[in-house]
Amino acid sequence: MISGSRTSPSLLRHWRALPLLLWAPFAVAQAGPQPICSIDRIDGAVASGGFLEITGFAIDPKRGAPVEKMEVLLDGALVGEPFLSGLRPDVAIAFHRPDYLWSGWSASASLEHVSAGKHIIQVKAGAPSGIKASCGIREVEVLAVPYVPSPPAWRIGAVILLRTLVFLLWLGLVGWFPARILGRPIVLLAPLLGLALFAIFAEAGAALKLRPIVSALSLTAVSGLALLASTFARRIRLRRPGRTVALTLVCCAFFAAIGVIPLASHGEGTVLGSIDDAVRECSVADSISRFGWRLPSDIRGYLAAIPANMRDAHIRLGGSYLLSALGDAFGVRAHAVYSVAMLATGILIILATGLLALRVLRAFPTWRWVAPTLVAVNSTLLTTLYGQHFGNLLSVTLFTAFLSLVLVLLRSPRARSVWPVALIASAAFTLYPETTPVWGAAALLTLGIVGLGRRMRAVRRIAGAALLAAALNPVGLLTAANFFSRMTSHEPSPQALGMSSARNRLMTGDTHYFPRLTVVVGLEAYREDAPAPIGTVRAILIPVAIILILLTALLGWARLSVGRRWLVLALVLPVAGALAWMYRLSFPYGFAKLLPLAVPGWVTAFVLLACFAAEQPDRSHLSLPRLVSWATLVLVAALALPAARHVMARARRAIPAFDSDFRVLPDMAAARIRRDSVIEIDEPLVARREWMRYFLGEWETEVAAITPEPKPLRSKRRHYLLLDRRRPDQAKRITGSVALDFALLPVASTLVPAR
Repeated sequence: MISGSRTSPSLLRHWRALPLLLWAPFAVAQAGPQPICSIDRIDGAVASGGFLEITGFAIDPKRGAPVEKMEVLLDGALVGEPFLSGLRPDVAIAFHRPDYLWSGWSASASLEHVSAGKHIIQVKAGAPSGIKASCGIREVEVLAVPYVPSPPAWRIGAVILLRTLVFLLWLGLVGWFPARILGRPIVLLAPLLGLALFAIFAEAGAALKLRPIVSALSLTAVSGLALLASTFARRIRLRRPGRTVALTLVCCAFFAAIGVIPLASHGEGTVLGSIDDAVRECSVADSISRFGWRLPSDIRGYLAAIPANMRDAHIRLGGSYLLSALGDAFGVRAHAVYSVAMLATGILIILATGLLALRVLRAFPTWRWVAPTLVAVNSTLLTTLYGQHFGNLLSVTLFTAFLSLVLVLLRSPRARSVWPVALIASAAFTLYPETTPVWGAAALLTLGIVGLGRRMRAVRRIAGAALLAAALNPVGLLTAANFFSRMTSHEPSPQALGMSSARNRLMTGDTHYFPRLTVVVGLEAYREDAPAPIGTVRAILIPVAIILILLTALLGWARLSVGRRWLVLALVLPVAGALAWMYRLSFPYGFAKLLPLAVPGWVTAFVLLACFAAEQPDRSHLSLPRLVSWATLVLVAALALPAARHVMARARRAIPAFDSDFRVLPDMAAARIRRDSVIEIDEPLVARREWMRYFLGEWETEVAAITPEPKPLRSKRRHYLLLDRRRPDQAKRITGSVALDFALLPVASTLVPAR
């Protein structure tokens, strides 16, 4: 599935293209260290409490694109958050420089505490040398328009945390019985098995035309009865959690406390990010929750179109099943629980990392907590949390749990160790099958851990787990198989076309650059638009940390047994191979999707190598290898904190495409127009327009465009133009008293849908 992208509009569609074409030869001839940049347009809700969205292009004549950084100033004060690497083929053509292809930029700036009236916006582009160039100065008039009130951030955060806790406790409840029977520690394993069971039940329920909430209630009943029966047979004894379990839970609490801050900072029910992945997942979830599997004939909007398109493309619907069940459980729409689902899944990744550390670091119980701690503050995980990559988080959770359970399967004398592996693998078919080839490679590499005498037993068990996974979730397996078939076929599907050439892969993805792998262990902040600035001090410390990591890894590798070397390879090589394949394909989008998958396994492998590098017979003596290992771990943790802070600060400053005021759209449309009407949306920012379509999901929507010559409408149905009085160009067209931010204007014959 290809995400929408944050790109600036093409200059060739605007009058500014002409001076740009005339200026290009002179600019190239006089190329110097100073960047060249321009502001194309300013959009957004230009009202008190609203925001600005500014787009343009910026080029560095020496390095190409993108530039080092962008700055937005409002009345001379630094505000907003810029995003680089927008697709601008028009700039590349105008300057005859192919390396200017990704020279677009966009920036968002909050108007939360800005008074109504005229204000000055200035944008600057910076080069690595520190030289800054002005992209222009614009005057904007901020309107005095009341906006939909929202609770304070602390209350929103408290609601998110409470719902997240309830969700995790429910997962632990439904997974407690299988965890009690199949493996330990129960506290870490139960929520992971609960997630897998929900995916299996939801997929089976969908085949029987049951809503996910019904499947969840059925799972609760079955798991509760099984747990009750097992309790009568063998009483539950509450034991004090071990050191690893307790510290992993502390890491989860810390991650939840810091992770919720950006999620709660933009208003009630807000979904962070500026792509449209969440629109699709929430549209499917709301459609199922409201109408089940049989839509009324008069529903023509996104609640009908998106589910049909995703089913036709055989795209996994597990995330939507989960959002639907959560929304019904809390009595809200899917978007209102999206942050809950994301935060809870991030916590599950830390639980799975703690479980993996238990299996990998068996000889070092004192240091097992280091792996979940480093994962909890990893910038790659946080970027995924704030970027609408729900499927990626689910994939990382399942893959990390799979690795730990495969190790149990190989070592345990009990045949029932096959079942947890099968449960996790079967859930992947529904939740995120795209990474399952990496799972297979990891399972094969783990065979090197066991001796020759037990290798055939291990092969039989892994094969048995695969067969059980297929038997537990045949519908999900069939959907995944059809998806892979379309991806590799010659059908003219979006997926097949997107993978047909290196250029198509760049155009259809939402990122174009390959970040350095230092982001995996947290040395640098992970961003999907461009490399993050690192500063003078960190520019020195990061190379030092890289050298120490390599030295520690070599020292640890030299002390590993053959079996443990195979273990390290199983943790590192499968994802590394997949990343190398994406790099060879020139597919940074796929690289970005696989990168979070590396974090738990690579971090755990690094901690294992560091522990062996520090191992020595006389622990009272501080040897050089031990000192190097400890210094490396401390330095990695110290560098991970500012990287995580950078990601969180960007998430707080950036204005998401989701607008809390969109929540009034369904009631407004229901009160004013008929269901068979067509609503035209004049919104230049694609992701914002998609959210409008989500909230107007019962009505058919089209992109509005004004043509110079009148043309008749293509449909006999009534057309209306959606106007936002926070936008100056649209506020002038609203007449009469309007209580809401939005109004619907009957469309004249000069307005036709754009194609």
